[in-house]
Amino acid sequence: MTIYMQQPPFPMDGRTPNDNVRWLLFKNDSGYEVPAHGVMAMYGDDPFGDEADDGIALGRPILHCVQVTPPTFNRILAVNGPFSVPVDGYGQCTVMDGPVLALSSTGGLDVGRSLGSAGSSFVLNGNIPGFTVVGYSTSQLQWVQPQPVDQLIGVLDEELYFGGHATVSIYFGPGNGETDSDFNVEGYDWLLCTGEHLNAGSKVVLQWINGYWYVTESRYCAY
Repeated sequence: MTIYMQQPPFPMDGRTPNDNVRWLLFKNDSGYEVPAHGVMAMYGDDPFGDEADDGIALGRPILHCVQVTPPTFNRILAVNGPFSVPVDGYGQCTVMDGPVLALSSTGGLDVGRSLGSAGSSFVLNGNIPGFTVVGYSTSQLQWVQPQPVDQLIGVLDEELYFGGHATVSIYFGPGNGETDSDFNVEGYDWLLCTGEHLNAGSKVVLQWINGYWYVTESRYCAY
């Protein structure tokens, strides 16, 4: 079984051995070839699992990675190394370590800008949370620092009642130009009082707290 990785002691993307990026073994369960430096979601509630596929990973944790697929929103994404990985193949990726090179549909972004996955591809897009630009490589590669997504904005698809939860459509885009993405999350109430509710169509700010997306701010505009 071929593992699409660069052997130690050399790092996966050719940097000096002094960097601290940790490279993890993963299996490509996406059904597509994962391109070099492609961005992936981790599959399943327990993506790390002891496997013995062809004897190469006995007792060793493996990430199972797939293409980011709406409407499921992934707070944390993995980045493939500098080799493409075929369907059902094995490679190395990094999760939350960086800076790392990642495929981007938008080149030459200023340092500090946000990149993230719009879904249905292995590339990053601008004005989506998940990664911060720390440098520019080529028109298709950006140096990025991964970061967990802990805050989102969106619009309620249905009424949210005291002590309940409701589907929220997530919005991405430039300032004052955000549009509905293909992603949804469940937003949970914490601030409402007994008998209160938020109408469908209310704008909300969500924060990741205790493993759930909580509505921490809201506004409903009616004219």
